[in-house]
Parts: sequence; structure tokens; C-alpha cells
Amino acid sequence: MLKAKKIGILVALFIIGLVLIAVSLVIKNSKNKIEKVYTNGVISDIVEKRGSGSNKTSYKVYVSYYAEGKEYTSELNYYNSFEHVKGKTIRIYYDKNNVTSIGTESGDSTLIIVLASLGSVLLAIGIVVSIVFITKRNKNNRIIKNGELINAKYVKSIVDSKNSFLMKLRLYAIVCEWINPEDGKKYSFKSNPIEVNPEPIIKEKGIIDIPIYVDMNNKSQYIFKLDEIIKK
Repeated sequence: MLKAKKIGILVALFIIGLVLIAVSLVIKNSKNKIEKVYTNGVISDIVEKRGSGSNKTSYKVYVSYYAEGKEYTSELNYYNSFEHVKGKTIRIYYDKNNVTSIGTESGDSTLIIVLASLGSVLLAIGIVVSIVFITKRNKNNRIIKNGELINAKYVKSIVDSKNSFLMKLRLYAIVCEWINPEDGKKYSFKSNPIEVNPEPIIKEKGIIDIPIYVDMNNKSQYIFKLDEIIKK
């Protein structure tokens, strides 16, 4: 289940990243198709709007300008607190085929850059995490194939605080100990995070030993074999 959630997050990152990049390209293409006429406009009003039941505030900027001999007042396509001041003259464009549709080059560029950048970041995160996931899976397969299966003594089940915080879930881990018969050294092993508390299941089944695949050349590399143990 936990693995499925991780895969779901990866897929979501890819999809959202691709959608944001696609939207930025669509906006850029649509803006390039507009027959722009440039002129100066004056910010005639800035209307503050608060969302109901929230502290979020949005602003609408209205600009007065002349187009084809007539004066118009239209809403600008974005708001910038540093740039937009009531009474200020700004450089705008209007659509020759729809004179009430206005914009600014800086506003268009900002929107496109923000969307494309955010999409690229999410896509990059998805790619990096996928590489980490695949690398870890391959490493685990190598340990299972080439490692030695040992039976380690069950010690306790703990709350995996670190992964619980990262995954926003209450996760658990199994702690085991094993004494190497060849040199008498004691080794401690901790499982990957588990969604269910394994303690009641282990007690109910009377489990004493936990099977673990261990790389005998590097005993810090190991994989718990828990499929049958934690299955109710």
C-alpha cells in the first residue's frame, strides 16, 4: 500500500509538471497569435477583494486607455504590488480584434515563466525520485539474489518518526538483532517503514525470528522479508 502511494505521488508529479508546462506553451502561443497594438494607459483603479471565510486577498487592476479614437477602461491580466500604483502610466497592448482585451509584455512573460518553471521543477523532482526509486529497487533485487537469508531475533516494533513526518502518516518499523556465528559480532537491523503496527500481529503469531536478506560483504545492506509475517 505504501509503495502504491509513493508511485501515485510520482505519477502526480509527472502529470502536474507536464500540464503546467503545456499550459505555459498554450498561453505563449495564444499571446503570439494576438494582433497587438501598443499604447500607454493609466491605472484608474485597483480593487481589493477578500475571499469569503479566508484571509486571502486578491486585486483587480483597471486601466484607462485610448484605442481607435475611443477611451476604454479594462481589467489588466495581472497584479504586481511593486509595479501597479493608482494613477501611474504604464505601457500596455490591446487586441486589435478585441480592443477591450489588454495586457502587458511583463505580465505575460511572468505568467509563462512561473508556470513553465514550476512545471519543470515538479517534472525534475519526479524524474530524480524515479531514478532513486529504480536504483533502490535494483539494489534490493541484488541483495535478495546475492545475499544470504538469515533469521534475526525480533526485538521490538517502533514508530518510525522520521518517515511518519515525511509521509504525513503514522508509520512503524521492526527492529531485530542477529549474532554472526562466524565472529560473534552482534548486528542490529531496522525495517523499512510499515503502515500497520506489526507488534500485535507478531505477538499473535508467536514470531521470534524475522527473515532478512543480508549482503555479507556489507552488512549495512539488507532487506526484511515481511510479506508473510505482517499479513493478517
